[in-house]
Amino acid sequence: MENNFTVLVIDDEAPLENIYTNFLAKIGAKVTFCDHPQKGWHAIDKEKFDLIITDLRMPAITGDEFITIVRDSKLNAHTPIILCSAFINKLVLTEMSRESKVYFLNKPFDSKTLFELVTKATGLKETTSVENTALNESWLNSFAEKLSTVTGQPAKIEKINSFDLWNFESISITIFSQEAAGPLSVNLLMKTKTFLKIAGNIQGTQYKEIESENLSVWQQFFKGINQGVVKMTCSNVLSQKILLFPGQVPAFYKVTSAHEEILIYLN
Repeated sequence: MENNFTVLVIDDEAPLENIYTNFLAKIGAKVTFCDHPQKGWHAIDKEKFDLIITDLRMPAITGDEFITIVRDSKLNAHTPIILCSAFINKLVLTEMSRESKVYFLNKPFDSKTLFELVTKATGLKETTSVENTALNESWLNSFAEKLSTVTGQPAKIEKINSFDLWNFESISITIFSQEAAGPLSVNLLMKTKTFLKIAGNIQGTQYKEIESENLSVWQQFFKGINQGVVKMTCSNVLSQKILLFPGQVPAFYKVTSAHEEILIYLN
């Protein structure tokens, strides 16, 4: 999808803003989030959106009432709408089935379900652009250069077909960054001892256990690569399986330096 693809999200659950933004940014969407339907009214009068996602149960009015307002608007009368709720029942489905370009998404949802419905509602398909490829290569080269500095050994980048499933304790790091060239999501997989060793090399000390300080060191490491890091999560895993979203082209890499090996998935 194009980077100028715009989505309006109306949901009174403010914590969902990051979820929607992170999910939709992976397909190049620009998200306008409103935590009250009144803000949504103003938004649809000011801007034409490619897609609107609205909660069903909200303060002041319901999602289906908001849909009526959208259909009466000048700019978004024909904009596809996804009605999202944990309370979609047969009555709602019957009533809203009379509306055109209205789709239903049950809460809780996963990213795969959301992407499939967005694709269906908009008729757009995700593409791998030259800009995204250049962004991936730029990040990889910066990462390898930084890793070489830390380990004192040249880092080699190799494109691979998929992540191998490791049967020993590993660390999975996921970072999301909004760069000038577009959104970037990176998933790294490495052995726990590799994770600790690199953190120790950066900090000039020795780590034997996973602590919050390790995460802080890695956070600073990523900030040294690019200034747009907005989120980083870390988890212990015994193996790693990457789920691809519809239309995605896999971008798997292996970066090796000295005796270290890090698997990377970019999207």
